[in-house]
Amino acid sequence: MELQRILAKDSRTAMDQVNNLYGKDALVVSNKRAKGKTELIVAIDLETDSESVLKDLEVQGECQKLDSISDNLNFDQVMESKIFKTTNDSPSESAKTTLLGSSPKSTNRDIDFAAEDRERLKSREIVDLVKQELTAMRHEFKLSQRLEFWSDTHNVPEEVQPLIDALNRTGMPAPLQSLVSDIASQVDISSDIIGTIADSLAESLSHIEILDEMGGVHIFGGSAGSGKTLSMMKVAHQKANEYGAESLAIISFSDYRFGAWSQSQLLASQAGVDIYRANSLEVLDQLLLELDDRRLILIDTSSIGDTSSFNALIEHLPIAQKHLVLAADASEGSAMSYLSEPLKKWDSVIITKLENRTFPWSVVSALVNYKVPLSLVSSSSLASEAALSATGAELIKSSLDQLTTSFV
Repeated sequence: MELQRILAKDSRTAMDQVNNLYGKDALVVSNKRAKGKTELIVAIDLETDSESVLKDLEVQGECQKLDSISDNLNFDQVMESKIFKTTNDSPSESAKTTLLGSSPKSTNRDIDFAAEDRERLKSREIVDLVKQELTAMRHEFKLSQRLEFWSDTHNVPEEVQPLIDALNRTGMPAPLQSLVSDIASQVDISSDIIGTIADSLAESLSHIEILDEMGGVHIFGGSAGSGKTLSMMKVAHQKANEYGAESLAIISFSDYRFGAWSQSQLLASQAGVDIYRANSLEVLDQLLLELDDRRLILIDTSSIGDTSSFNALIEHLPIAQKHLVLAADASEGSAMSYLSEPLKKWDSVIITKLENRTFPWSVVSALVNYKVPLSLVSSSSLASEAALSATGAELIKSSLDQLTTSFV
């Protein structure tokens, strides 16, 4: 990818030059005035540089050169060939090198094929995530370009303009920016603008109350670092106080992360709740049978990126409720990738890390697109502090209130 500079008398002329020179896939990185003209910085894909861009994604111990790359390979094709070695290499011993970087001379050494499959799945996850993020970036840039032309002619009251500018600085996605600007332009400045915007946006967000009479089996899923285990432990604390610790049980399913089991044991002991470990569906079935008298069972999982393990779990327990845990600062691309998978069909979304000066606009945008209800929000890193039930209006209003004190 390379940056190019375009100078023109106005934005429209500059965009015409971009389309003529680089096509519709060019991404506008910045747009500003320079020496009385409009200056655009444009990012374009250079197919000849795609291989070097992917060096950081190399999963083998030693970089292997591609014997040949056709002139019409695009970024995605080069990425696939570098990660999964899909190009037609000449038949040689090096073609037998495994994804883990093992040497062909080590024929006498036992190979852990299960570990190799896991590494291949992780590599596929990385490739898919990069593709999704690039697609989201292109979409966002195109929407931003349209919003810029639209905002030049849209009549936003001068008193409301600082709020719109503040929202831009917090990284609000272009569709939400457009919607907020449209709402603000129709609001009487003497009224509660913040409340009106929150109520209008919240009309597209649904809410579900999961804590009232909570029972049965509940599965918590989320990416590594999203606060999934902590959110589940918060719920365990709350329901243990309500039902009694003997009415609950926690199961850690196929979580091989280093230190994860020890952390889960510590948090469960603080809540006084029994915790068990299941490394297979057979062991899980046996535990569920033994814990049949428990009112509530919470199942913690490994990273949702381990697709095969998670999908096997939710297919095995179709009646269990599934809750997706997303950090407030998650990117729109990652949030949408988790919500878009039809197999999972999440029952609710729990937002974590809703700390001061953190704005969950990308998560809100994803929830609006996929109509998954919001259930709980959490800001504290302490398992003993409750996760709070929150509606879309409450979430948005709290963020906007924080915005006005921080920026406007």
